[in-house]
Amino acid sequence: MENIRIKILLILYVFCPFYYSCNSLIACNSEIVDKTEILKTGDYMSCGDYLWIYKIDLKCKIGQPDLAEIYIKNDTPFLIHSYNLEKTTNNSGLRIEVLIRKDQLTDSLSLKKYNLVFSVVSGDSINITDTCKVHYPLPKHPRLLVKSNEIDDLKERFTHPDFDELRCTFNRQKSYEIDGVVFTDKPDEKVRQKMEALALSYLLTTNKQDGLQAVKVALNYLSSYSAHRKTVQKDYHYNLQTYEAIFGAAMVYDWCYDLLSFDDKRNLIKYMKQVCRLTEYGIPDGSKKQYLSGHYGEYAPTVSLAMGIAIFDEEQDLFEMAYKEQTEGFAPSRNRMIPSETHHQGAQYIHVRGSNELLQHFILTKLNASPYNPDIFKMAYRSVYGMIPQASDMDGMPEGDCHNHVEMGNSQLFYLSANLSGDSFLQDISRKMIMKSAHQSARVFIYHNPGFPSCPITKAPLSRFFPSPAGIMIARTGWDMGKTDYDSETMVVLMNMREYSTQNHNHMDLGHFSIYYKGHLALDSGIYQGKDADNGWGKENYVNYYSRTIAHNSLLIYDPDEPKPVGGWKEKAKARDGGQFFKSSKAWDNSEEMFKAGPSAAILAHEIASGDVPDYTYFKGDITGAYKVPSFLADYPSKVEQVRRSFVFLNHKTKGMPGSLIVLDRVISSNPSFKKTWLLHTQ
Repeated sequence: MENIRIKILLILYVFCPFYYSCNSLIACNSEIVDKTEILKTGDYMSCGDYLWIYKIDLKCKIGQPDLAEIYIKNDTPFLIHSYNLEKTTNNSGLRIEVLIRKDQLTDSLSLKKYNLVFSVVSGDSINITDTCKVHYPLPKHPRLLVKSNEIDDLKERFTHPDFDELRCTFNRQKSYEIDGVVFTDKPDEKVRQKMEALALSYLLTTNKQDGLQAVKVALNYLSSYSAHRKTVQKDYHYNLQTYEAIFGAAMVYDWCYDLLSFDDKRNLIKYMKQVCRLTEYGIPDGSKKQYLSGHYGEYAPTVSLAMGIAIFDEEQDLFEMAYKEQTEGFAPSRNRMIPSETHHQGAQYIHVRGSNELLQHFILTKLNASPYNPDIFKMAYRSVYGMIPQASDMDGMPEGDCHNHVEMGNSQLFYLSANLSGDSFLQDISRKMIMKSAHQSARVFIYHNPGFPSCPITKAPLSRFFPSPAGIMIARTGWDMGKTDYDSETMVVLMNMREYSTQNHNHMDLGHFSIYYKGHLALDSGIYQGKDADNGWGKENYVNYYSRTIAHNSLLIYDPDEPKPVGGWKEKAKARDGGQFFKSSKAWDNSEEMFKAGPSAAILAHEIASGDVPDYTYFKGDITGAYKVPSFLADYPSKVEQVRRSFVFLNHKTKGMPGSLIVLDRVISSNPSFKKTWLLHTQ
């Protein structure tokens, strides 16, 4: 503890524009002022120490400056480097410098805050008391996506042959003849691509002109877009691109930090916040949200992390909130799902939500602070095994909601999975997918690490089990990554016994199977997107068909008096189909709620024959629980006593007849008169 009392003359200074608001009670010549502004910034010194600078506007005049005294109570382990009482035109101010020595800095993230209490006294005319919050800093810039000690490696990576085609796209994006100003209320991806390319160019070459241009383009883009758009962006894809604009600006802020003036920092922060308010979730406030389902689990927390990391030297609140949500909200829910090696929202959402979860994990690994199970990368295998050799493939081998554009702009899945794991099969896929992300060229140089060895995916085992809390088996007879449609002899079979349903984008599809061979032979029917007004999530077609058991290759046990299913939808169900039920009226907020409610199915047995080309793949589950009316819906007797399904896929290793799927069911209904239906959907 260090208590300091000093008598000091006032000097003139100009306030730095960054501020941190702090509520306090100030008595000043009998006037009560309820708020001061603590203007704060910090940076690493050349010797490796870190210096926080606090400038506190006292918002009152001091009558006799030569009699003013400062009292400082230092409860921090850091040094008070200097402190000055200073005079502005109409008010007075206090400048405090807090030095954190380099031997006090660690590689691990610490968000611990210390109180630095100060008082200013000048006779009986003034008595001011307030508190500064002193934080440990984050690592020095750059620290978003890439660390300062990785830049030399990144320079070598940039010239690697893996990026030959992408490098041409990158240079074209960097040279777009635009200054960043937009004249509509819609985001412009070309502007984002240009500012990110310029920022990466500065990071790699220290070309000051590129860095300053990146800052200018970012400021022009965010300020003009936010000026034209006055309402929250409702369109899903434009909303995604609005988030992308903020993420790109955060990259510029972090990578070009040493070029930013005080005004640049102030304005970039202001405009990033303005654009953030145009997104679906605005500036998050840390209040309770869904951490297992819903749109908030997509890009919003990614952007909060990126922006918070970039501006931490000036403002700490956003990163503190975002990191707390990661550690206390998202990670506890997601980590319990990661052992399934797929995504709890279904095949499509590996790309939409899973890829963002992976990116959040990647971002935090750069701070040595990720709360995630490192096996998170394995969800990429669900997408790999679901690939089919079809030129116009819409959704591979889906379960749950699927879109007509699988990635929806979130393209980092395979690159980050390979990068974080060094997995040679995923590295092969990562190399093949590089140009799929040409719209994010500056990021792909970081996401894809060409230094890892690869092994052709064609050498991977042909069957894979995705365990609890999922319960999916995929069997293949080949890969044929370079062939499409009728040229391919590959058969792909999906068998679904998902133990737990998170709802939201899951379907009532337990026991479902899909078969692909030169086209979809047995398929997951219905459409998620369409021009018809009744198509789309929670709408009439979705509620009464697309998400229901009747649209899948499963079983119906029809009780004519059973309740109609619900699922937190916009529309109420109008139809009974004799199918399955969800365990809740809404999507779960977190995995703890879901596990507490219990499973809808149980995996009874699974076996894959030996070898990379197994002769058979066996899978058996009990899906009785899915057919029982949940208590929240009604106190209604069960229509079934037992529902079990067994699958055996046989690999015939024969051209023209590559495999067979045998399906065996055991169904005991509580009333023998209940109609049973064995469903098969084909083209």
